Order: sequence, then C-alpha cells, then structure tokens
Amino acid sequence: MKKTREDPLEAGLRNAYCYLSVDGVRILSITVRQIDKPLPPEDWKNATSYYRMAAERRVTFPGRAVIGADGALVVAKCGSPTAYILFDVDFYGGRVENTQDGYKKLQRFLEDFTPAVTKKLQCAT
Repeated sequence: MKKTREDPLEAGLRNAYCYLSVDGVRILSITVRQIDKPLPPEDWKNATSYYRMAAERRVTFPGRAVIGADGALVVAKCGSPTAYILFDVDFYGGRVENTQDGYKKLQRFLEDFTPAVTKKLQCAT
C-alpha cells in the first residue's frame, strides 16, 4: 500500500514548504517564498546549470521558470501581498527521467501547482 503525506501551505506565510513522499520515500520537495524583487540574472544562470537537462521554459502563468528533469526554479508574478512568489523544486527517485524531454513531467505538474498555490496564498496580479 502506498502512503502519501502532504504538509499544507497557508496564506499569509513568508516561507512555506511542501513535501510529497510515497511509501516513506520523498519524491518531491518544494520551498515557496514570497519575494519583493525579481531574481538576479546569476540565479537563473545557476539554476540552468544546477538541474539536469534544464533550460528556461515558457509557462502558462505570469512569471519565469527554469525547469529541468530533476528540479526547477520558478518565479510567479504576484503584485499583492508580495511582488513575486518563488518556488524551489527538487524532484527525486525513479520518476526523474534524465533525457532531453524529461523536464516535461515536472513542467506539467508546475503548470497546475503554481497557479493553485498562488491562488491559495491570495496572490493578486
């Protein structure tokens, strides 16, 4: 039997953490932070070299993202109660596909997750 554990995010927090584990093994770790300024160019460059098969990817929500097979750095534009919401994402285990198209699984997840979290955190653009 597979067990999952979710640590909920709450509106009004400056920093939040979300972990997803299956059978006691962590498969996804996300740190969510409210930030007031855009990230400097070197943070985007570092993210591109940090994650496997990473590149800046076009996303369906207002913001910017570097997404790789095993993680992502995402900034969603907000405006209120903060200028941006930053997502640091690490993906682990057998679900990581280290190929040129491996990022697609994580991007599909982020396309749903990011707008849902920004809404929950009462982000208004």
